Amino acid sequence: MKLGLALLALSLLSLTACVQGGGSGSFDLFGSGDDGPPGGGNTAPPVAHLALESVNTDGAPSGRSLPVDPQTGEFQLERGQAFAIVLVAEPSPDTDAELDLIDETGAGDPATLVVTIDRPVRDPRTLGEFLPAGENLAALFRELVRDDDAGTAGALTLGVAFGVSDQVPSENPFRAVGTVTDIEATESVQAEAAVQIVGSLPPSLAMSFEEAPDPGTRDFTEQPLIRNDSTEQWLVGSGLRWVVALIATPNAESAAGFDLIDEDHGGVGDPTTLNVTANVDLGNVAAGENLAAFFHVEIDPVIDDGTGEQKIGLVLDVAAGLEPPLGVLEFQATVMDELGRSSSAAVQVIEVIPNSTLSQDVQPMLTPSCGFSGCHGPPFPTQGLDLSDGATHGETVGIPSLQAPLNLVEPLDPELSYIIHKLRNTQRDVGGNGRRMPDNRPAWAEAQIVLVENWIRLGAKND
Repeated sequence: MKLGLALLALSLLSLTACVQGGGSGSFDLFGSGDDGPPGGGNTAPPVAHLALESVNTDGAPSGRSLPVDPQTGEFQLERGQAFAIVLVAEPSPDTDAELDLIDETGAGDPATLVVTIDRPVRDPRTLGEFLPAGENLAALFRELVRDDDAGTAGALTLGVAFGVSDQVPSENPFRAVGTVTDIEATESVQAEAAVQIVGSLPPSLAMSFEEAPDPGTRDFTEQPLIRNDSTEQWLVGSGLRWVVALIATPNAESAAGFDLIDEDHGGVGDPTTLNVTANVDLGNVAAGENLAAFFHVEIDPVIDDGTGEQKIGLVLDVAAGLEPPLGVLEFQATVMDELGRSSSAAVQVIEVIPNSTLSQDVQPMLTPSCGFSGCHGPPFPTQGLDLSDGATHGETVGIPSLQAPLNLVEPLDPELSYIIHKLRNTQRDVGGNGRRMPDNRPAWAEAQIVLVENWIRLGAKND
């Protein structure tokens, strides 16, 4: 009886202490360190963390955080750098309430995930209009699989990658905030990430290939080599002189110019600000060696005084010791502006094939085989098709065949040129008919047909 009264008295004292202490946990009957029992409305909410990461070459968040300023805690984003916003959500440690942050489409669910930026940002899905400041970006997020996700049961990692330059808010600093809500409608404390954009945008660089000027002249011809738009690959015949042309453009924001000429070494390209390499040996120059010193040697730069844009060129030919081999070549180039900012690499691929011309290679084979009287020669060429010297180009290039739904010669594309099928005796494969060319004469050797194919690949010029 005395023990029961003692326990009752202790309980009353405990209750009095709680009331007098404002219920602030002055006396913890449950030993939990909380203001009340689990599930009583005072449990910890889910947790959200925001971070900024760099982006891999495939456009996905890399898992590598951007640098953080130790003084301000702000993420440091290089202007022009791609970046990703990543949110890590963890369920409440006090409950079993799960996180359901992904909708049925695989995107972030705006009902349970809210991430906003206090500046307009370009929609990365379309690169179209800017999304308004403060708009919920949840639908942009996708779940990310990370090696360390198993550390917290039920944790989720979501992210969205943004591109460079004009997708980055222009004002500094900008701030991203995010919250998550679990299935019991408990919302996390707001997570924040402040971002400072540092540096100026780098310059840009474009590369192309042009026909070389005549020997003794030093101006760009502005005549591009053959380029296959479907493969984005250039084409040139062996033994020809041609130009690797670079156009360096300053960033409009920084307006930093270029110093690409090494005046101390005869006015050639400066290897400290210009780097151009090929993936194969070019005559006496090894693969990967900087070709800067060969710029400006045979062709003069063009400088726009208004914009600061510069066009510089390198002539590839045997005389310069830069004879390219047959096959596929890849060129890469970067330039550095006066502020020390390097451009992204400009990359172009070109294939060098045995050169073939109409007058020197193709016509000398056609004339004795087909372009004579009684066949495809004057005065009465078979089917009205004259393949004699001086007539072949006008009679075949871009001219529809009378036997098949192809042109006789389709510049750049031997497979769509009916004359190739007639020479190979594959005319029926493309809807044609008749006998092989040349009729009643020995079939052409493969090397002869390849000469015609190369002439066509190189544009089927009247050369």
